[in-house]
Amino acid sequence: MPYDILDFAANATPARLVEHADSSRPISRDSPALELLTDYSAVRPMTVSRTTQIDVALHDMMRLGVRALVVVDDGMVSGLITTYDIQSEKPMQVLRGGQGDREACPRRDVLVEDIMTAFSSLKTIRHQSLALAHVGDVEATFAATGESHFLVVENFSNGPDPVVCGILSRAQLAAALQAAPGYGAGPGSPAKGAAGPDWPSSTPAPTRASAG
Repeated sequence: MPYDILDFAANATPARLVEHADSSRPISRDSPALELLTDYSAVRPMTVSRTTQIDVALHDMMRLGVRALVVVDDGMVSGLITTYDIQSEKPMQVLRGGQGDREACPRRDVLVEDIMTAFSSLKTIRHQSLALAHVGDVEATFAATGESHFLVVENFSNGPDPVVCGILSRAQLAAALQAAPGYGAGPGSPAKGAAGPDWPSSTPAPTRASAG
């Protein structure tokens, strides 16, 4: 196939060097929202299969220092599972046979697919919207919805399917704001120093580079 010469930029004015993301720089509510994004083009996403047993998934989250795993099968995102899901009443409902047509079963037979939130039921955020937002907007969105995570999606012209390009974590947001000078409680913020009800105190809190 024939190839085209790339377009050249006009260097009519001096250019600034792109700013490198500095994970040590404090985040404020006025910071760009993209600074909170765990970008899957730069960081390998933490994933799990829908047929994984839930305690195996929980162990993986604790080992990796994250609170959520993207459920992927055959390259397609089928949902999200969090520590909140595994430590909630959802497994007990499966054990009692209270999840749709699922028969009662022992805990060792409860799988990720039994308690995950299906992709079609997730609240996702468009990357284009996030690029125009501030950290305070993300905080307000978490507070308004009560969600613990948001997947960020992007649509490309070369395919009909949306692409999951990253994840936002409420716990990671809280940790970032607590580290900021002059930290004060915003909408839905946990008390300063709170690690979150789902996470053992001995487990280090996720950093900005983690999958949250």
